[in-house]
Amino acid sequence: MQDYILANFTESQMIQESINGCPKMQKTLYNRFAPKMYRVCLCYTNNNTDDAKDVLQEGFIKVFKNLHKFRHDVSFEGWIRTIIIRTALSQIKDKNKKLISFNTDLLYAIKDTEASIQDKLAEKDIISLVKKLPPGYRKIFILYAMEGYNHREIAVLLNCSEGTSKSQLYRSKTRLQEIIRKTA
Repeated sequence: MQDYILANFTESQMIQESINGCPKMQKTLYNRFAPKMYRVCLCYTNNNTDDAKDVLQEGFIKVFKNLHKFRHDVSFEGWIRTIIIRTALSQIKDKNKKLISFNTDLLYAIKDTEASIQDKLAEKDIISLVKKLPPGYRKIFILYAMEGYNHREIAVLLNCSEGTSKSQLYRSKTRLQEIIRKTA
């Protein structure tokens, strides 16, 4: 019965109650967003479940620590996702791991690529092609084309210039076209 009552709170009410320190509300928020964010974590940790769990835990610690800073003029899920991605990138950078691999569950759309390419290739073929990109190209391509970040946001996330983001994306698309031509 209590879970039903908690489920009837609006997102804003749950956020406010979590800020006020209500553990049940914090748990409810966590349970609502953790599964989606875990899939994001897997994407950034080469499907390493232990690393993904660490990123998820660290990310949600940051979410709850900074919940009072959330502006209600943006998507709450997007705000959480940004924190999770920044946490993942930070942990990966700290551990000097290769950046960004992803599995088929996370390939939901590749924006900004030619429709004809998508029509010709099966999903698994696209994934294998993107995996052939160098880590820097792959990282920018995934953030821009799959996660929907713009170049300014990518520059902030990766501590680089917008120009670097744009050139890496251009080079990743060029490299993908070369790979596709070779395999066609």
